[in-house]
Amino acid sequence: MGGREGKARGGVREMGEILLRKEKEMVKLGDKVKDSITKFDGIAVAICRYLNGCVSVEVRPTGLDKDGKMKEAKWIDEQQLNVKSKAEAGGPGDIAPSMDTPE
Repeated sequence: MGGREGKARGGVREMGEILLRKEKEMVKLGDKVKDSITKFDGIAVAICRYLNGCVSVEVRPTGLDKDGKMKEAKWIDEQQLNVKSKAEAGGPGDIAPSMDTPE
């Protein structure tokens, strides 16, 4: 019985390592992503984590449609997304304020 317990614990440990590894590879907001099944691509604009462990990412395509409107975003399971490029962190940098500040 002791051998079985050790294997079970090892299985749990392995599962934990897989989950930790997956968190490191996770899609981040602002990443450029592509669906490996449908080839739909765009920017990750929202992430939803469900109680059952599923993670969905809202992907908004870049550019406008033929009428000049934003293209419709799609919710896609994170597991089928490939990150094409990582989001660049940072803010406005050295951009001067657009309004005068009172002295």
